[in-house]
Amino acid sequence: LTKLNLPRIHPHCESLLSNADQLAAFTKAVKPRHVYSAWDNLVTTVQYQTLPPLLAMGQLWMSLFAFYIAPLAFCYLLHAELTVRQATDEHHKRASKFGV
Repeated sequence: LTKLNLPRIHPHCESLLSNADQLAAFTKAVKPRHVYSAWDNLVTTVQYQTLPPLLAMGQLWMSLFAFYIAPLAFCYLLHAELTVRQATDEHHKRASKFGV
């Protein structure tokens, strides 16, 4: 700090330290708006510690199922398309046979 010619205390903090009496009176005058209960702690714990891992595991399960379901869905759609084409080809053959 000495080589860089920097002060030991931040300039904004110096003004707070000079008004320490006013700051102490202010902190005593300010009352907390909300007193946290056990219910609030439980909700906070669930929200920040339990929910993100559960969502991550859910995403992993969805990826696992997608890995198996996507090829099956592709095969089903391919089978349905080929079945429809085969049926329309037979229909066209019958129609041309009867001159329609």
